[in-house]
Amino acid sequence: MQSVVIRNVGLQRGLGWKTEPPTDVYITNGRIQRIASGNSLPAYQNVNTIDGTNKILMPGLIFAHTHIAYDNVCGARDVLFKHPLIRLAYIAAKVAKRATQLGYTTMIGAGSISGLDVYLKEAISSGLFDGPQIIPCSRDIMAAGPLGKRSKEKVAHIPADYMPVLTEIDEIDAAVNREIDDGAVILKTFATGDDQFPNANSNEELFVFEELLRMVQIARQRNVLIRCHARGLSGIKNAIKAGVDIIDHATYADQESLDNILANNISIVPSYYQLKQYLENGHKYGKHPEESNFSLEIENTTKFLPVAEKMGINIAVGDDFGFAWTPHGTYHEELLSYQNQLNIPAEIIIKWATLNGAKMINAEARIGSLEEGKQADMILLSADPAKDIGVLSTHIEQVFISGNAVNMKN
Repeated sequence: MQSVVIRNVGLQRGLGWKTEPPTDVYITNGRIQRIASGNSLPAYQNVNTIDGTNKILMPGLIFAHTHIAYDNVCGARDVLFKHPLIRLAYIAAKVAKRATQLGYTTMIGAGSISGLDVYLKEAISSGLFDGPQIIPCSRDIMAAGPLGKRSKEKVAHIPADYMPVLTEIDEIDAAVNREIDDGAVILKTFATGDDQFPNANSNEELFVFEELLRMVQIARQRNVLIRCHARGLSGIKNAIKAGVDIIDHATYADQESLDNILANNISIVPSYYQLKQYLENGHKYGKHPEESNFSLEIENTTKFLPVAEKMGINIAVGDDFGFAWTPHGTYHEELLSYQNQLNIPAEIIIKWATLNGAKMINAEARIGSLEEGKQADMILLSADPAKDIGVLSTHIEQVFISGNAVNMKN
């Protein structure tokens, strides 16, 4: 690893603050060794020096809800059967490489087809190709339907190696332990359905409380995290009561559930941009957005997000990219929507996309902000994202992972 000094660079730490005046940053052994104001760092020998004049340095972005193997999918069938698995692996590798060039230095899995997250992490770590740090998730641990409506026959066509679809609580132990044995460090399960998918809608419960609790118990025993798709209120409450670490979407959350999310130190990854894109563009792909209740979910999310931020709930971002209406590579549009449509201050959105993502996986001592001793995952820009988050789409000059410059050209 080459040592680097970036001199006279504006510092956006990722802590929810405005960007600080120009300073010097010294990186060695993949970590931020010193941050010193007023050009006070010595003239190091054999160190790559970068002139940061009129530039801004910020932490690498953390994508908190990654389906890296979704390829412009339009529904559940596409997720599983659009491509042969080996082609899907190549697609995922391409997505990973492009994500780093867009400033995403960590991508946290939220459901992995056939365990691809684990293999992708190993391939990147071994140097087969460039990519972000992958935090591998399990396959989606899915219920065949709401309790009382489950049928083995209806899901017999789904290969268990692609996605375990369960019908009985007795199947949970084997399914969950297999995912951890295969390398997952986060489990993904479902407290509710989703208006875009066939087995249950957003307000219907999928796994019930007792089933969620059993998964959480196994996660605790084996020292992994567990995240839970929960849109409807009863599912959100079941997930909280069961003790999950992360609630994905939480679109019908009320004040009581927000209070309990905070009290139990649960992170949320909200859903706003993807739903909005579905309503506006789903018809282009043969969908019927008018049959969903996503307008109500958007309305409630718009209300609770500022409240959740003010309360101190840990909000991280990454909103189901890989659908046809939210293709991979357009991630900055989600951040821009929070700024332009929900009036969230840009420095808060940066915190959501950096430090809060790290907190979600208990990695804030290592990544997520620019502080001495932390891993040098960084983005160098020619404009200040804390003034306009949109510059992430147009003004990134260089990305660093553990102090190493990412190839930005191919």
